[in-house]
Amino acid sequence: MTYSLMAKDLGGTETMSLAMLQAIDVRGLFDLKKWNRMKDSLMLCPGIGLEIGCLHLKSTGLKVAFMEDWAHIVHAAHCPLTHDNHLGVAATPKAVQKEWCTDKRQHGLPLDYIKDSIHACGCLLKEKIIYCDVAAMPISSRTANCPTSSIETTTSQVEQQLTRIMIKHHTRLVLVRSSKRHRAYKWLQEYICHRGGSIDRRGADKRRQRKSKRCGCLFRLVVQHCHDGDRVTITIHGNHTGHIPSSRADLYHLPVHSTVVAYCMDDLFDVGMCRHVAKMSISKERFHMANASELDRVIYRFFMIPKEVQMLL
Repeated sequence: MTYSLMAKDLGGTETMSLAMLQAIDVRGLFDLKKWNRMKDSLMLCPGIGLEIGCLHLKSTGLKVAFMEDWAHIVHAAHCPLTHDNHLGVAATPKAVQKEWCTDKRQHGLPLDYIKDSIHACGCLLKEKIIYCDVAAMPISSRTANCPTSSIETTTSQVEQQLTRIMIKHHTRLVLVRSSKRHRAYKWLQEYICHRGGSIDRRGADKRRQRKSKRCGCLFRLVVQHCHDGDRVTITIHGNHTGHIPSSRADLYHLPVHSTVVAYCMDDLFDVGMCRHVAKMSISKERFHMANASELDRVIYRFFMIPKEVQMLL
C-alpha cells in the first residue's frame, strides 16, 4: 500500500496528506516529515508505471523492492535460469545487489531475509542440484496479500486447534485482545504472531535501545464463539511477513525452554565459564528437542547464548 502511494506521490497523481497517512499506517510508523524524507531519497523510474521496481534510490540508482515481491526476487537470483545449480550463500546476495537495494536504512531488501530464504530452499543440503521448493520459500504475492482460512470447532476443542495451528504454521501465538462482551459473539479472542506489531520509541530516553523482536508480522488469528450453541470459529488472517518461521535467525526471538535453563545452571556450576556453557547448550540442542513435545519444539528455543548464561549467575 505505502509502496504504490509513494509511486503515485512521486508521479504527481496523488499527494500524501496526514489523514491519508494515518489511515494506511495503522502501526503509527510514519509521519509527514518522515514520509517527505523518504520521498526526497527516491525517484520514479520513467516508463515502468506502478510495477515492481518502479522506485529507485537517487544516490545509487538501485531499485527498491516491494515487500510482497521479496520472495520472487530472491528466488530469481538464487535459481538463475542460465545456471544449472543454485547460487550459494555468498553469491545469491551479490546477485540481488546488482539490481536491488539491500540496505534496510534505505528501505532495501534485508540480507537476513535473503540468507534465511536460501536455507529454506534446502539446496545446501542436496549439493545444489535441485530446483528450489517454492512451497518452502516465504509465501508472498500481490494478488493474495491477506489470505484467510476458517476452522469450525467447539469450545472444548479450541485449545487443541490452537496447538495444531501453532505447529502447522511454526509460530508462537500471543493473545492481544480478549472480549467477553461482543455484539455478534459471546466472546472473542485475537492472537498475533510473537513477532507481530512494532515498538514505538518516543521521548528522550538515553538508555541503549536494543533491537526489537517485533518485525511487523501480519499473521493473525481470531477466535469467535457464536451465540448459537457451542460453535466456535477460528479465522486465520494473512501469512508471516518480515521473517521466516523456524529459521535459525528466528529462533533467537523465542524464549528458552526451562529444561535447558536447568541444565545450563548445572553446567555453569561445574564449568564456570559462560561462553563454554553456551557452546555446551548448542551441542545438547538436539537431545533436548528429542525429549520435548511437538508444540514445545515450535514455541521454545533449546540453546542459550553467553549473555543469557551470564544472567544465571
